[in-house]
Amino acid sequence: MKYYIDTEFDGHNGPLISLALVPEKREWQDFYFLTTHTGDDIQDPWVRENVDTIVLDNPNKRCHMHMAHVDHIYKAIRDYLRDITDPIFVADSPVDIARIANILSSDGKNWTPSKFETITFEVHNVDCYPTTLEGAVQHNAWWDAMALREKLNELG
Repeated sequence: MKYYIDTEFDGHNGPLISLALVPEKREWQDFYFLTTHTGDDIQDPWVRENVDTIVLDNPNKRCHMHMAHVDHIYKAIRDYLRDITDPIFVADSPVDIARIANILSSDGKNWTPSKFETITFEVHNVDCYPTTLEGAVQHNAWWDAMALREKLNELG
């Protein structure tokens, strides 16, 4: 199963703000995790102005949204992917791949073995905006993952 991923974080390599996984199969539920690192916690002024103000812009009802401290993302993603054996994670940045790889190999404090038989990571150097997705909001992890899926499907 292929998942399109995007993340938002507080400055380069800063604390995670949000992470979205959008499955290849549109009938499957999306995953959107928001951390409690918001508002006054955000240090980067650009992120405070351009990301923090839009993290909740997610009108899709089939998206399963979690909001919790970042320590809870490890279990939440494992639960979301519990029936998957060979995930493929697709991103437009190596930073997003690094984030998901870290989450899949950790419980937040210690190394944890993955249950997956294989994990594949793909990075496509594409610009997903402008997009034809109605209502899309750039720099929102869920919308950016949706736009990535749409762009790569257009490119074939």
